[in-house]
Amino acid sequence: MKVYLSTVNKNTNSKWASNLPMLDGLVLDSEGTDIICDDFISSFEYNEIGGLLSKIASKIRLKGKLTIADVDANIIFRRGYNEEISENDANIALFANQKRKSLISLKTVIKMLPPNLEIESKTYDHQTCRFILVLRRVS
Repeated sequence: MKVYLSTVNKNTNSKWASNLPMLDGLVLDSEGTDIICDDFISSFEYNEIGGLLSKIASKIRLKGKLTIADVDANIIFRRGYNEEISENDANIALFANQKRKSLISLKTVIKMLPPNLEIESKTYDHQTCRFILVLRRVS
């Protein structure tokens, strides 16, 4: 089962959930084959992210894929410091998603991953100040 986790439904090819109760109602543990988190992780408080990642990982079946795409705080900070991004563009990157409750970075997400997820690829998009992390459930 393919699942799209986001506060806004942009993907019509997958089942959509905007919060954890919806996810629990859609997907049993170890049932998801492909879960996409699009600006979903940062819609939670920073101190909730570790538990959130474990909860999402529990929904993925063995060898299933998890893709996390979100704004990367380090890119925004770096580009702002180097004056490579305007205040307006930084605000658009940060607050176009009105549900955002935290700023995260790819490095932070990797540190918080449960041990049953293995990194398949990681990508930075400096233009949009975003990261994309693709993971596989290995146990």
